[in-house]
Amino acid sequence: MNVFTDNSQFYPTPTHTIKKMLEKLKRKPKTMLEPSAGKGDIIKFIEKANEEWRYGDKDNRLRSCLSINNIHCMEQDPNLINVLRSDKRLVVDTDFLSYSGADKYDAIVMNPPFVDGDKHLIKAMDIMYNGEIVCLLNAETIRNPYSVSRQYLIERLESAGAEIEFLEGEFSDAERKTDVDVALIYINIENDITSILLDGANDEAKNHTVNENDVYGSEVAERGTVENLVRQFNRTITAGIDTIMGFYRNHTILSQYLSLNIAETSTYKANNMTEKVSIEVNEFIKRVRYDYWMSTLNLKQVQDRMTEKKRDEFTDELSQQAIMDFTANNVRTFIMNLMNSYEDIVKEAAVDLFDSLTVEHAWSEGKNKNRLHWDSWKTNDVFKIGPKVILPFYESAFVDSYTKKWRTWIDHSTARKIDDIDKVMDYFSAETETVKISDAITSNLQNGTTRGFESTHFSITVYKKGTLHLQFKNDKTLAAFNRMASLGKGWLPSSYGKKGFDDMSQEDQNIVKAFEGEKSYSKFFKGGSQIMASGKSFLQIEE
Repeated sequence: MNVFTDNSQFYPTPTHTIKKMLEKLKRKPKTMLEPSAGKGDIIKFIEKANEEWRYGDKDNRLRSCLSINNIHCMEQDPNLINVLRSDKRLVVDTDFLSYSGADKYDAIVMNPPFVDGDKHLIKAMDIMYNGEIVCLLNAETIRNPYSVSRQYLIERLESAGAEIEFLEGEFSDAERKTDVDVALIYINIENDITSILLDGANDEAKNHTVNENDVYGSEVAERGTVENLVRQFNRTITAGIDTIMGFYRNHTILSQYLSLNIAETSTYKANNMTEKVSIEVNEFIKRVRYDYWMSTLNLKQVQDRMTEKKRDEFTDELSQQAIMDFTANNVRTFIMNLMNSYEDIVKEAAVDLFDSLTVEHAWSEGKNKNRLHWDSWKTNDVFKIGPKVILPFYESAFVDSYTKKWRTWIDHSTARKIDDIDKVMDYFSAETETVKISDAITSNLQNGTTRGFESTHFSITVYKKGTLHLQFKNDKTLAAFNRMASLGKGWLPSSYGKKGFDDMSQEDQNIVKAFEGEKSYSKFFKGGSQIMASGKSFLQIEE
């Protein structure tokens, strides 16, 4: 992939320049932000420096206590974001200039776009509370401050006592060459949280009458929509930071009277109160953010269409995704990505379900009855699902182990496995509302019915020995499922659904005849090759 193609502002930082930038750092940062990360060259340099130090180069002064897991980055270019994420980099946002996260960083190292580097550096100075900034700018930004923004930047740099070094030819032999001179800028910003903690500490305490609204808040938002989730997240963050700051403020005042336990909150020891509070705040934000990102999986529209396997995969993914700021835009982007990948999710789930019904040992009792073999002309061991399938469970799935009577409910593990069947079939169906198999079983067992009752997609019978018999109600749903699974298994030719029967090779025609017959295929192809569901939306984001 040529990452330069559509990005005229992307100039990867040369290795020798990265070295100069990092050598500017005078402290040992524990957390770092790279707000214009590109494809991650600066992070890779740090990673390599740490490896060299670890394996013998003890004189490498670039080595710090920086863990790669404590380096956050941002990037706007979708191609570059994919590169960063494929390298397991922690992308926390896509637009630095609109970033509003509460994270506190010890260092910001940046090579922003040359065209508006002044705005990026001003933003970095705005969000840096106590730490160092190293920035590479187009030299003209400093030499020719013609705009209001550039003039304001010059004033800020002078006020901060910034060090400015002009470099010539830094990019002349770079991965992407340019003769532009650059300015290497170093800013050290120092603030002491202790001064804020003690500010106003001698004010006389005022009595306050506590009521229910003071404790619980007057507004109770339902945890169901994106906007409400974000509002709750912001309230939680604000309340948490206020509580942490209040705790340390009160500890400072009352420590001579009370024994308050100040436990370390990280794997490394804080050197002072400022660092201790920063650690506490960042750890708190990380935990809350992860919890709220996890809650997005409980949105009904997502939950109804995500199999247990895919849910587990996304839960693992959220361990990375959770460092994204929890904003309405980021949540919607996350959900839209789910929507865009839904077809791939269903394809994978269809193949997994197909294997479960016909191959996996968990279904071994009914697998031969579930299979309908057909001759693919390449192998004699291909098959599709028949109109009736048998799913063997354990006896206690439907019957009480002690009384040997029918249960009036089914356990959560059994229900989850059964629900995955509905989630796949929903995709191939035009139905807008689904009566799940598990709900149909539960309600009918409670009524004493065990045979011939129905869910949306199946006629159902359960047996005391623990078997579940499902009869497809809709032939089109069954056919679509078999097509998807057989395509996923590679049993159908690549021309399937793309060419009319008469335009296929003789070999491909023979496979199609064996699978479903010329008439069925021609009808399917004439209908527009709609293997998937008929245009219904995967999910709509609640406002």
